[in-house]
Amino acid sequence: MTSQGHAVLPSHMVYFLPAVIVAAVLGYSERHLYRLTAELREAGLLDARGHVAQVGKLRRYSGTLWAVKLRPEAVRPRLRWWDFRHDWRPGFAEDYHGEQGAFRAVQDVMSEPLSHEGQIGRLVALAKQWAAVPSMAKTPVEGGSDMRLGAGLQAVAAQLPALIGMHPRQRHRAVSALAAEIAHTLNEPGRFRQHCASIYAALTEENEQRPGLRLLALQLERLAVDLAEVAPWRKPGAVLAARLRPA
Repeated sequence: MTSQGHAVLPSHMVYFLPAVIVAAVLGYSERHLYRLTAELREAGLLDARGHVAQVGKLRRYSGTLWAVKLRPEAVRPRLRWWDFRHDWRPGFAEDYHGEQGAFRAVQDVMSEPLSHEGQIGRLVALAKQWAAVPSMAKTPVEGGSDMRLGAGLQAVAAQLPALIGMHPRQRHRAVSALAAEIAHTLNEPGRFRQHCASIYAALTEENEQRPGLRLLALQLERLAVDLAEVAPWRKPGAVLAARLRPA
């Protein structure tokens, strides 16, 4: 590649495209597409979830977000909270009220007197149109963990206080989710158990009337700042562990 392009191939890609269009392009029913999506998610190749947009006071399904792995050695792709905050369909309210959604667009193509090859070509063009919407100005999507490493850590730090009032079973799931978020953000999936232990240790300190969760949150925020300044650490998880270790 030239110096003006990407020096390294991105590890993941996130894009928006309604599932009904993907199914039509592949020649599958939506039910079969969801079955295949579950298998690919289990294999660690993609993540996919529905996206909801605001229409007045209502919240309506607007399409599907897809996170796809681009490199074999990359960690399992996961959609993040900032992916769902982005306005992927600026004209969704107009489409919703005018009943001009993805299903209608697919049906319009299917009703055209085309050969099989011509129909596939029109569906592929439709998919590109819906994924890009070239006629409509869009704001750039916020960076993911590979562009804003500190964002995931700050999100975890903000959620730590909520652990105190949770039911033990619910807390266990929440701790696992937060630990997985830290491991994914730092691109060190092997340290998942370490981060679980750190969170549980902080909870134990809280039970002993010590500010364990607050100290853990401060260390996560500190590490987020360091990563934003491109700290040259190969193993940031080890740095976090060292900072949490009692003096």
